[in-house]
Amino acid sequence: MKKWIKPVAVSMMIGAFTFGMGSFSYGQAVGTVTATSVNVRQKPSADAYKITSLNNGDNVQIIEDKEDWYQISFDDQEGWIHKDYVKKDTSKMQITGNGVNLRVAPSTDCEVLESLSVGTIVEVKSVEKDWYAVQTEDRQVGWVHSKYVGEIKNEHVVSRGSKNAQVDNLLKTAMGLRGTPYSYGSNGPNSFDCSGFTSYVYRQIGVPINRDSRSQSIQGTKVSKDELKKGDLVFFDTSDNGSINHVGIYIGNGNFIHSSSGKAGSVTISALNEAFYKNRYITARRILD
Repeated sequence: MKKWIKPVAVSMMIGAFTFGMGSFSYGQAVGTVTATSVNVRQKPSADAYKITSLNNGDNVQIIEDKEDWYQISFDDQEGWIHKDYVKKDTSKMQITGNGVNLRVAPSTDCEVLESLSVGTIVEVKSVEKDWYAVQTEDRQVGWVHSKYVGEIKNEHVVSRGSKNAQVDNLLKTAMGLRGTPYSYGSNGPNSFDCSGFTSYVYRQIGVPINRDSRSQSIQGTKVSKDELKKGDLVFFDTSDNGSINHVGIYIGNGNFIHSSSGKAGSVTISALNEAFYKNRYITARRILD
């Protein structure tokens, strides 16, 4: 059985190190918008043309610092935003590989807390030789080897409007887990049940969803079967009792990926029009809307 270390214990472990963040130099940084309807302008001036507006909590990549303004990158665009409305966080970096282990201590011999996908944003808290102590966006704290942590790149910043990047990372993470064994009640990363798989994959791109299939089926926006898009959750009644008990992620071309308790006994790909699933299909929800 997998053992889990309490977050407070890991936090205390990180706090024991005295390495200061000031010694780091990360290049470009991530910022978080701190107000609603903040104007993004073509030049660093309040009189410049307004490109668009951003909202509280939106993530942007900071390219340049000029007087009272930051030049930022977002949704494949660039513009300028006043510093008063952006919180700059130079301690944020990103995971540069898929299936990167987050461990309880700085050693490959230590227990794995979870597996992180490429592009996952983490906040660096401390350093110990070749290891970073980091905190994920869902507040999981642990250690990652420094060779898997790097500067944030435009194509991996999961921010407002970057739906295509989110979907790509979602499917890349899901496909990378094919063959992982099914286990009832398991949340991963070494085994999954159906909703443990979907919640885990979504969590890896920074989008937390409910844990069980029934509660997942009321999240997001309902979509019809002929409107399905990649990344949508698809739900089934595999027990023929009138209630949802199975969920997967639509990957396009009439197929979905899911953790199956059936013949495959693992994370696998199935067709929606396969007789078993076609007759038991219930509904679909779009989380990345």
